Amino acid sequence: MQPGARSRNTARALLAGLAALAAAAPARADDDDLLASIYTENGFELRRDERLFALLCAFNSAGFDRAEQARSLPFPRLVMHPVREKVRQAVGTDARLRRPLDVFLDTHPLPMDAYVRAALSLGDPPSFAPGTDFPSDLAGLDKALADFTRDAKLAKVARSLATDFRAELKRLRGEVDAPFGALRAAYALHEEDAPGLVLLPTPLDGPELAVARRLSDGTHAVVFGVPAPERPIDLRAALKAYSALLAQEAVAAVPLEGVTEAVAALKAGGVAAPEPRTLVAESLRVAVEAKLWAADAGAEVEAAQARGLVLARDFLKALGEPADAADKQPLAARVTAKADLKKAVGELVKPAAPAGAPEKADKPEKPPRR
Repeated sequence: MQPGARSRNTARALLAGLAALAAAAPARADDDDLLASIYTENGFELRRDERLFALLCAFNSAGFDRAEQARSLPFPRLVMHPVREKVRQAVGTDARLRRPLDVFLDTHPLPMDAYVRAALSLGDPPSFAPGTDFPSDLAGLDKALADFTRDAKLAKVARSLATDFRAELKRLRGEVDAPFGALRAAYALHEEDAPGLVLLPTPLDGPELAVARRLSDGTHAVVFGVPAPERPIDLRAALKAYSALLAQEAVAAVPLEGVTEAVAALKAGGVAAPEPRTLVAESLRVAVEAKLWAADAGAEVEAAQARGLVLARDFLKALGEPADAADKQPLAARVTAKADLKKAVGELVKPAAPAGAPEKADKPEKPPRR
């Protein structure tokens, strides 16, 4: 990172921290711990989110036990974070708490990611008022969480865990800064004007939890599970989730001239290509991730190219070239406009024989020489 950018990010983090302290001034000292967030050197915010805390406390009370598996034989042993163990002990599985949760979950059978995304569209406790972007298929989640928060006395549980949560934020600060910074740089985000990044780690789920979305205020948020302290921190799922979001946003306004025809040709030739904008986004994502993390970036991209992501090769080449200051086009638009899509499609799809053309007969085998 350039020294100027670092100083700007440090100033931004300091101002944000002072604003948070000013807003929380009337609160009690232990509430400061609950509301505290910390910032990395790059200016990324690490924060505890009370909505996610309520959601995952409720899930754990209802029997949710996904976690890292330390062994499989002679029987599985799941390793849960100490904070999660404390939550499960404090909240328990009281039937009075679990019964209404089970009713809601039974009538709203959606993936975990959908619940996490919905929670990020809620207001703060105790009411959890839905925002304008709250999904209609989870209507009633606000009341379910409000009732659970009250009945389980979650505010008291949260205060008792404030120190533990702060320790986790500090443990993660040095781990998240470089990889998330490198990912944003690969997608050509400039920290002076890029969307802010808030990281929302939770010890109440395993590391496979990874959800990235743009919040209503324009901020990028990444939710990810935190392993137990004795387990290595694995950010791969979180980074890939964020990479997918960055790729989608990078191609949102890219003209699709030529890509639509390429997708039609691929499908006609029996190649299961995604829809045009998805093809561009996935080609970019694969190229960025190969460049950052693959042992053999070229082989990774060629495999994607063979699956129908016919821009992956062009994106990898462009990522390795120095930026042209005179070219103001975003990377995705520039690559999509210049790529030889007909050639890329031709490598995967053989041209069809003209209608009515006779099929070539197999040549008879030559008789063996005597």
